[in-house]
Amino acid sequence: MGTGLASRVIQIVITCGGMAKGILIILLIFSIVCWALIIKKYNLSRRKIRRNRELLKFIGSRKKKMLASSNMNFNDSPLSAILTEGIKRTDKMKAMLKSSNAKIQMSNKTQSDLMPNIISSLQTVASEEIDNFENHLIILGTAGAVSPFIGLLGTVWGVMEAFLDIKTFGSAHIDIVAPGIAEALITTVAGLLVAIPALIAYNYFINVSKRLSSEMDRFITLVTSEIRNELSL
Repeated sequence: MGTGLASRVIQIVITCGGMAKGILIILLIFSIVCWALIIKKYNLSRRKIRRNRELLKFIGSRKKKMLASSNMNFNDSPLSAILTEGIKRTDKMKAMLKSSNAKIQMSNKTQSDLMPNIISSLQTVASEEIDNFENHLIILGTAGAVSPFIGLLGTVWGVMEAFLDIKTFGSAHIDIVAPGIAEALITTVAGLLVAIPALIAYNYFINVSKRLSSEMDRFITLVTSEIRNELSL
């Protein structure tokens, strides 16, 4: 039964009019782009989550301070980017403190003067990581929102052609109406087949993005605490 239905659907696609074929081609392009993006983003999200977990485990297993941890093997982790920035900021502060003049200047500064710039720098890195992850997700959102309407356009067009055929032939016999209705339904189905997985994937990746953002916010708190201890602020 399924094979017979598939063969009939293929036959409808082959014999449908130019408008329906054009819409189906557009939806096919949308589908290919969306699935390519879904696969890419899924692999990327799993890799980032895994590398974050590995980095946290690596840091937790070391007796040294967090800022002394080498994170060169965790380049795919957003947390690694934050830690790298924290290490860079700490090293820069230590270099400044080596000169006597800098020591005098730094001793006159309070913790509230120093830490906001460091925290802002770490938050900028986190924001860039989220922006990079969410890049091109708008394609999924747009495809999910627009595809049903494109399919609906084919539906309306097919129904209109069916009524025009009735007027032309002066009969509402099923043999006259059926081709236009079938053409209308096939574009609707195609639009939904593109929209449903695109919207599901879009919501999934937005949720992953929020999860990564929350994890980075907590990690920034840990890194800034380590920086305070390291610099005795």
